[in-house]
Amino acid sequence: ENQFRYIIEYTTSDTTITTFTRTLTPSRTLTPSRTLTPSRTATLTPSRTPTPNDAFAVDKADTGPERERRIIIPASFTKSARYAIDNGLLYTYTAANSTQSASIRLPRSEYLTMTLELWPLTVLTGKIDVDVGGNGSIDWTLTNASPGRIVSKNLASAVTAYMAGKTTDTVDVPITIKSAAVGQLLLVNVVGVPLPQADLNAASMSVAGARSSTTNGFAQVQVPRAATNRVSVIIKNDGKGVAAASSAALAADLPGQGLWYIDSQPVPRLAAGASATVNFSWDTARWPNLTGQLKLIIDPYAVLPERAKGNNTRSLSFRIANGAIMPTETPSRTFTKTLTPSKTRTITRTPTITKTPTSTKTPTITKTPTSTKTLTITKTNTPTVTLTVPPTMIAAPVLRLRYRFDEADTATSYADSSGNNNSLACNIADTTCPHTQQFAINNDMGGALYFSSSDATLARATASVPLASAFSLSAWVRIADIGHTQVFLSHGASATNKSVVLGVNATNQAFCTVGAVTVTSTTAFNFASHLLTCVYDLNSGTLVLYYDRDVVATTNSVLPYLNNNTNTLSLGARWLGNTSASDYFDGWLDEVSIWNSALSPRE
Repeated sequence: ENQFRYIIEYTTSDTTITTFTRTLTPSRTLTPSRTLTPSRTATLTPSRTPTPNDAFAVDKADTGPERERRIIIPASFTKSARYAIDNGLLYTYTAANSTQSASIRLPRSEYLTMTLELWPLTVLTGKIDVDVGGNGSIDWTLTNASPGRIVSKNLASAVTAYMAGKTTDTVDVPITIKSAAVGQLLLVNVVGVPLPQADLNAASMSVAGARSSTTNGFAQVQVPRAATNRVSVIIKNDGKGVAAASSAALAADLPGQGLWYIDSQPVPRLAAGASATVNFSWDTARWPNLTGQLKLIIDPYAVLPERAKGNNTRSLSFRIANGAIMPTETPSRTFTKTLTPSKTRTITRTPTITKTPTSTKTPTITKTPTSTKTLTITKTNTPTVTLTVPPTMIAAPVLRLRYRFDEADTATSYADSSGNNNSLACNIADTTCPHTQQFAINNDMGGALYFSSSDATLARATASVPLASAFSLSAWVRIADIGHTQVFLSHGASATNKSVVLGVNATNQAFCTVGAVTVTSTTAFNFASHLLTCVYDLNSGTLVLYYDRDVVATTNSVLPYLNNNTNTLSLGARWLGNTSASDYFDGWLDEVSIWNSALSPRE
């Protein structure tokens, strides 16, 4: 904490002696990683615009909890004033020409612009050299700095060069500053604009000559057995940047056998909004009668910079038919029976009559009948009847809703990208709406929705979201505070056995409640981004909680989810039906998704 100080900008009208004390609750907790915190503003109405010269630096004035800052403001006024309070990374120079270093955490990206804002706390005579990346090169120099806000030149090239080769979603970039004079300065803000990124999406997939059908409620295509089947996929760039040339792979996901490689093809360079058809060859001549799923994977080696990777796959259920396309049946057993009756009879008739007259007129008649009856009837009937029971078809999970939060910061409603048109809205009764922030979860996911318990932020679905006897809830979560129960998602009513709640408890452990049953993780949440998934299946009697794809809690004694009278969904707090909200969330949510099925571990 001693690495942080505060800058206060203010404007006053008349001045009289007045003592003003304000307790601030920042939206983020300062963490040892020294990630910069965006400015937090405490506003006294009517608001006034501060002037940069009316400013001073203060320290925290008490030893209260980490979530609270009590600051004594050394200013007098009679009417009103507006105070803008900035956190900053403190650089202290006790000797001339000394060097100090700190790190800022940025989303991994190529940047169009990147500027630093410095605020000297004392007059610093001489040069100040800034090295981005800590590689020894000087990326920006200023001379004779006085107290006040100083904005650097564009440092995007230095930041982008440091990002090269990094694979994590966020990167800690060292900022090394050398001062010729003794004194202090603050790094108070970092402003960056990433280059527009591509976002490839598999818009459609089809098999030439196949026929669509529905079996046991699941849609699939019936594929004829042939030397070559053409699988056509339309790949579209939904991003705002150009997608470089890449590749795509086609595989078959067979029940109990995993993925079987089929073919790979290049994907051409695609401008923003452009699409291309990519054709794959699938030789099914030697494939047995079976069902499965075709699975397309765009950029399988994850080398293409994209806004999101979650839409880089597409699945299509199939059944291979023997010969002509047949309706799908499901016999109870598999057997092969060969019938080979064979009877052989041969009939051969050879009559021979020889007459030999002689000159003595003694007639001699010799009859030599030779009758050999050989009847040959060869009947070979070898029908081979093969009935193959298709394995249980694993259909693609049905996505009920998904919120990606790519809207502007001023948005009051958020789109459902599943196609079911169940948008999310900041209810008119709520005093404060959540805010969208770019790259708060990670660089691949674009926007995220920020919630604050001090502002009582809450968002609710605009239509009913029914949940059946099997469903899955999933969200990327990054918490900004600890030590109190926080609810990310709630559904249903407050009555017993009629609610679903996904959140973190006061000891920072994730939990999922369905009706009267709760599973709780033994792994404590930290301030990083995590994928949290809860899977409920009444048929198998299980409730499973995943933390970054690992099972962290499970039970085999679930009860029916008895929500029959309300299907209300809310994010950011525990809000069930008409009850008041509680357990507000401090942090970010992204890619909030609900499926009307129990996801498998692989899914």
